[in-house]
Amino acid sequence: MKRPAKSVMTGITALILLLTGFQVALLLARNIFSEADDGGRREESVSRSVPHAKDYGGSPVPAEDSAYRANVSPEDFKPIPINLNRADSVALLDLPGVGPYYASRIIRYRERLGSYAVKEQLLEIRGIDYEKYCRMAPEIEILEEDIHAPDIWSLPADSISSHPYLDAYSARAIVVFRENHPETSWKIDSLLKAGVISERSAAGLKLYFD
Repeated sequence: MKRPAKSVMTGITALILLLTGFQVALLLARNIFSEADDGGRREESVSRSVPHAKDYGGSPVPAEDSAYRANVSPEDFKPIPINLNRADSVALLDLPGVGPYYASRIIRYRERLGSYAVKEQLLEIRGIDYEKYCRMAPEIEILEEDIHAPDIWSLPADSISSHPYLDAYSARAIVVFRENHPETSWKIDSLLKAGVISERSAAGLKLYFD
């Protein structure tokens, strides 16, 4: 009778050891999956905290590792300035304080000028005050290659008079001046001295002529 009892005890002990080993294996597996899940969440958290360059008009932020990406700040990405002489009305809507109304006025004035020579010419548009201009100015640019001087030395008076810095009288006077003076004297200062244009007109035209 003693042998069967001993055999039963041995079997119970083996079963207990087997269950214990299974529990240990289960706990290890849970720890492994838990660490993997936490690592994924941490990586996702870092990824979400990093600004994406597409928000600034570019491609995704290049990064060697998550530590580098975590140190990137929005200050490292500046919006591309809007070219005042090439932008269409849709692009101008990205400027602060500019809606469809002012976008169309900026373009119409550009057409009358031929091109903007300096940013400050926006102040000549009715409704754009100094405060509005100061908000727009940092986000626009004017490239020298896009500046085109008004052709006051060859166009007829009717065409010249449409320029914002001139009127019908000045346009006719410029044509008369051209007809009676050599080309070597065709300068803005010469027109001013001859009384053909006003000082205000001369100041505006000098933005385009040396």
